[in-house]
Amino acid sequence: MLLIYINMGKYDWIDVFVDDRTRVNIKSKYGFIDEANNEIISLKYDAVSSISEGFAVVFLKNKRGFIDVNEVLIPLQFDQAFPFRGGLALVQLGDKFNYIDKRGSCIKDY
Repeated sequence: MLLIYINMGKYDWIDVFVDDRTRVNIKSKYGFIDEANNEIISLKYDAVSSISEGFAVVFLKNKRGFIDVNEVLIPLQFDQAFPFRGGLALVQLGDKFNYIDKRGSCIKDY
C-alpha cells in the first residue's frame, strides 16, 4: 500500500491521485500537484477537469482549453470543451460543435 502525505491545511480541496497527480484548489483557483506536493499545473484556473488521455480541460474567464503539465496545448478559446475520449474531444465555439484531435485540429462537425 502506497501512502501519500499531502498537507491538507494548504489546500481548500484536493481530489484523489490518478497517474501520480491530483487536482487541488486554493481560494477558488485550481491546478494540479504531484505526489511530492509539487505544483505541476499552476493554480490559476477557475476550474479544471480530471486528466483524460493526458489532457485536462481548463476553464478561465468563460473560455476553455486543454493543458498538459503546465503547457497550454490547445488555447483557451472554446465556449464548451469535454475531455478527450478515443483521441477526440467535443468542443463548442459559438453555436458550432466540433470534434478536435490532440493537436486542436477540427476533425468533424457535430
